[in-house]
Amino acid sequence: MYESPIEMIQRTINEQMKQEEDRYVYEIEQQVGFHIDKGELIKALNYDRDQYNKGYSDGKAVGYELGYQKALQEMGVINDNDITI
Repeated sequence: MYESPIEMIQRTINEQMKQEEDRYVYEIEQQVGFHIDKGELIKALNYDRDQYNKGYSDGKAVGYELGYQKALQEMGVINDNDITI
């Protein structure tokens, strides 16, 4: 079966990344002194990333809405009492 050079390179890179991950986890286990469940570590890191993304998008939405209301206020469409944020 034919495997393109790009697929071969990608497979090689993926294998190298897996080996590096395993090596890093092993080194951390040696330094810390207890076993690290790689699956749980990845889940925790993904959860942290999701929380960051959620906070970023929530803050961006609030900032957008506040800017929109301030623009309406400057145009005289709404007054100070109508700003809800």
